[in-house]
Amino acid sequence: MTDPWNSFDPSQLPLFAAIVGIELPVDEYEIAPGLKIARAYIDMFGIPMMSFGAPAKPGAVHPGPWVAVRGTSNFESRAELQLSTELASDIPPRSIIWLIAALLRIHFHTPIRVPVLGNMSFRSMAEHHKKALGHSFEAAPNQVGLFYGQCATISEHGLNALRDTYPKLLRLSTNELFSRTLTIFDEASWMRSIEQSTSLIWTALETVFGLSAARSKARVLARSVADFLRDN
Repeated sequence: MTDPWNSFDPSQLPLFAAIVGIELPVDEYEIAPGLKIARAYIDMFGIPMMSFGAPAKPGAVHPGPWVAVRGTSNFESRAELQLSTELASDIPPRSIIWLIAALLRIHFHTPIRVPVLGNMSFRSMAEHHKKALGHSFEAAPNQVGLFYGQCATISEHGLNALRDTYPKLLRLSTNELFSRTLTIFDEASWMRSIEQSTSLIWTALETVFGLSAARSKARVLARSVADFLRDN
């Protein structure tokens, strides 16, 4: 029997990505030819349960009552990215998804992540559930950030800004310095503590200003940031 998972290659188009932490003011919006962001409703509800007594015998169910533990095994998504075969890019589809997610994490104070990729639109999975497949993507057990809520609505102005920024983001992603800086900065979201995250953000700043070998880094970095803000 053919394994259905062999038919789903998350490095190929078309590809779909559930996004946690944002909602849209419109049903769908084209960011670029072959790339859309759309409303979707996806809940993963596999919540782990706690029991407080041993099973009556090996293999039996734990006795109740049970208590649900809300954690990283569940998510609520209200939007998806749709990458079709019309998308023209030399960058792998998963890298495009990550770039957009990283950009959204910079602009919104909500825990934005892409927990799962799909072989079809999540909006059609209910109807075609026998052929639907999902692939875990950003599955870190924790997420660090300055969050003001669980979900934010992107305004139409924000969608237009995303559309206008996307081609610039693609061009910059081919620059080694930019790519390394953004990767390090975004990785700070997935650390286990604020201290680890702060260390990575500091490293990202050192990288973008070329200060890795500088002495008295705190003073030099502060001056570099001040000069950048003054000139821009």
